[in-house]
Amino acid sequence: MSWGGLEGRWDDRRKIKEEIEMVRKELERGRLAVEYEKKVHADNLEQSKAMEKNMLSLAREVENLRAELANAEKRARAAAAAAANPGQGYAETYGNSEMAYGGNSYTDAYSLHQVGINSGSQYEFPDAPHSSYDIQQSHAH
Repeated sequence: MSWGGLEGRWDDRRKIKEEIEMVRKELERGRLAVEYEKKVHADNLEQSKAMEKNMLSLAREVENLRAELANAEKRARAAAAAAANPGQGYAETYGNSEMAYGGNSYTDAYSLHQVGINSGSQYEFPDAPHSSYDIQQSHAH
């Protein structure tokens, strides 16, 4: 055996050990990177859940504000209508015994159809041609 052959083997062995050590260090860096990514993922997931809760809360708040706005608009329209028709309602009834607890701001829908009070039927129009059905109805009483 020659020393030249042993030296080459020792040199090869040393190179292999260096490569093994390099691979171990690379493996450790890879493990650390995986652990770091897991932690970042967990933090991002937690932050995402918190943001989702916040978004839901904000959506509920927006709906509440929209409802409040709609109610305020209704109150404003009612106040404008009351201002346009003074004397109706509760505001000016103090001391007025004839108008207790508000007037009727609605028109009588039935009075529109009553053309002739003494004409027999409240739906009959004067000078309107009679149909055979109307004649039968008047005799059927």
